[in-house]
Amino acid sequence: MSVSLSYEMLDAIADTYIPLLALISIFLLVRLGMHRDWRMLARQLGGLIFSLLCAYGLMLVDFLLTIWAHVGMDYSTHTAVALVFVIHLTMWWKRMWRLWWLSFLGYLALMFYQQYHTVADMFSTGVVICMLFVPLLRYAVKTRLDADTKAKGRRADLVYRAGP
Repeated sequence: MSVSLSYEMLDAIADTYIPLLALISIFLLVRLGMHRDWRMLARQLGGLIFSLLCAYGLMLVDFLLTIWAHVGMDYSTHTAVALVFVIHLTMWWKRMWRLWWLSFLGYLALMFYQQYHTVADMFSTGVVICMLFVPLLRYAVKTRLDADTKAKGRRADLVYRAGP
């Protein structure tokens, strides 16, 4: 017995992917708020909003200038937004990085199967998004590492001062 999913069912699955990533992101942001880590909350929320604005901003630029159409392709807003969430979730919840990236690859395969976009559309969009965000990610990771190092130094300093 084989189970085959209709186009409409696969379409519904694809339509839930980005909202699901958004809900997970909101959950993680709420957790930061519950722990009263306001600085990290502001940094994470600001980074996510900035990244989403860039992804949708590129969609607008492509709409106005038809950059992708000039080379016979289409800017994949789905790819851009999903990639933004996956990158941010990877930074926030590092232990789950395999899940985030496997889900993203599955989403790309589903979009290709459903003929939403070609591999070239998704790949070119992904490359542009990554080129925009690699410097941002390097800064975010460096800032976080610096903050962690300072915090550990303070903790070590407190332990040292509290000693005999």
